[in-house]
Amino acid sequence: MNELGLYDTTATIDYILNQTGHNSLITLGHSLGTTNVLIAGSLRPEYQTKVRLNVLWAQSAFLGNLVTRDMLEGLYGIYAEYQTISGYFIKLALKTPHT
Repeated sequence: MNELGLYDTTATIDYILNQTGHNSLITLGHSLGTTNVLIAGSLRPEYQTKVRLNVLWAQSAFLGNLVTRDMLEGLYGIYAEYQTISGYFIKLALKTPHT
């Protein structure tokens, strides 16, 4: 398991960055794919700056001790508030007669 994050994932990230000329990328993983990027960033800290955003779908790692948890809760709060406000305006628009 460690080898996937330590060697394979880091090699893939480097390959993509070399081919595109970008200095960072966004990853999207599901289950084990999320763990690989977390391992890469943990064992090779220089990859933390190479991954701008890591989208974790159905992660197989426990995230309770991550420092970013508070940031994610804040972002979710903004998202939830946006959904409430946008839902209000959608309901208002549906009630307003159209000419």
